Amino acid sequence: MAELNLNTIKDAIVAELKTNATLFTTTAEANKVRAITTGKPENILMDQMFPYIFVTNGTPSDRIEPELFILTKAIKLLSHILRFEVVCIVNEQDSRVAESELDNFTELILETMELDREINDNVDSSEFVQMLDLEGLQSTTHGVRGRRHIFECVKLTGA
Repeated sequence: MAELNLNTIKDAIVAELKTNATLFTTTAEANKVRAITTGKPENILMDQMFPYIFVTNGTPSDRIEPELFILTKAIKLLSHILRFEVVCIVNEQDSRVAESELDNFTELILETMELDREINDNVDSSEFVQMLDLEGLQSTTHGVRGRRHIFECVKLTGA
């Protein structure tokens, strides 16, 4: 059975998000994210310039279900149901402004991911399933706030 490389899929999600010039900048333009990376940063408060996005494994990260079993050829297809989180972090003291920024980034993230549901042929399908605030960041001293965008992807593999 071919196992999936989760890092390859996360890298493809990062590459896909970076193609949206309205979402991502390399020149620190206002109202755009300044970094999109793979993996949860060691320190969310200090790791990147704000605003930024990171892509990480969701929970559960992988569920495997038998999809099809053909007796004549002994081919077994497995359906991998994968969860990934696209997490957007902003730094804004005014909670209303922060919410507005997160709403704008959410719209751009969803638009970008909907354009290529196969994520550059790395999965067979992907779907947005949930949006949650990132708990524990609402600090009066820092103003850092975040939002988790959870996507479920399906990849078929044969054994």
